Amino acid sequence: MMSLNPTITVLSPDGTESWIRGTTQTIKWNSSGSPGAYVKIELLKAGILNRTITAITPNDGTHPWPILGTQAPGTDYKVRITSTSNASYNDTSDNSFIIPVPSIKVVSPNGSENWTRGTTQTIRWNSTESPKSYVKIELLKAGILNRTIIASTLNDGSHPWLILATQAPGTDYKIRITSTANASNNDTSDNFFTIPVPSIKIVLPNGSENWTRGTTQTIRWNSTENPKSYVKIELLKAGILNRTIIASTLNDGSHPWPILATQGIGDDYRIRITSTINASINDTSDNNFNIVPPKITVTSPNGGQTWIRGKPYQITWNYNGSIGTYVKIELLKNGVDNRTIFPSTPNDKLQSWTIPTGQAIGTDYRVRITSTANPAYNDTSDGNFNISATTP
Repeated sequence: MMSLNPTITVLSPDGTESWIRGTTQTIKWNSSGSPGAYVKIELLKAGILNRTITAITPNDGTHPWPILGTQAPGTDYKVRITSTSNASYNDTSDNSFIIPVPSIKVVSPNGSENWTRGTTQTIRWNSTESPKSYVKIELLKAGILNRTIIASTLNDGSHPWLILATQAPGTDYKIRITSTANASNNDTSDNFFTIPVPSIKIVLPNGSENWTRGTTQTIRWNSTENPKSYVKIELLKAGILNRTIIASTLNDGSHPWPILATQGIGDDYRIRITSTINASINDTSDNNFNIVPPKITVTSPNGGQTWIRGKPYQITWNYNGSIGTYVKIELLKNGVDNRTIFPSTPNDKLQSWTIPTGQAIGTDYRVRITSTANPAYNDTSDGNFNISATTP
């Protein structure tokens, strides 16, 4: 049988690769037969020897290549691998690969972003420069240098930027990133980004809400002011200051408000939020909200039930606000007091009641629950329920 001739076949790079100078890439190949124990690896540019990557390396199919940071860019590179024992055993990449021209491309901000002063944002970019190189990052306003964000930082594709709380607002900002080794290698954001004019916008309450006095509600807002700043929150009634909810609280977008149990009820309340460092930065609810009194709501029996005398049932209710610690539970028949079921029981939303065996039967019963602390807080079943002698 005829033996095959020894061969070497370059696998990578074999065309279309883009290998950045300053990085380490892996050259790969196959060999068959016995082309020898060692190979030489050379770099060709336009078919001409550019440099010897290694004069001798084991013929094991891979070799790491740290591409010099000074390697000339080009689109016409190939690798040639040759047996050191017989130069006729060799192979060259089938197609050219690229060592790209050093470039920087700003990714973010690249237009339309809104970056609030006083926050930390991440500037991002891509680069075909050596990753171990350094770049300068500058802020431009209307195309003119506004400030140097950092004079030299590692060219690793990202940099955190703490935007000064005193940075002037504007809609005409761009970022410029420049190689510190080669100033011609730079890029600027394609489009403007915005550092917005400081503002406050109330989200809640902003109209039609029903907030019960004696409960804790959360006031919410958005802000393009420095988040580490502070705001004052006020309650307005009919457009007039009613009370200062808090004179200074962190501008973090939310504040819990325990509404006083004595707060006047009304449907003409609004919230006003104002920056403590600049009173011109403020906002008021777009529409009125309501402060309503505490409420009890009977949930069972609430109409349609049939309860059998002599058996236990659960009277249940809900409540909002501070209605008191205890409630009175009464039975009405045809709208008239029939009996006091419990003169005072804990306001825990549930009370078991065994209907007396002597209770008159009827289809016109309701339950009324009243706060013992304030009789104005009460509720009655929405519909009639039945008390029967036996199961229907």
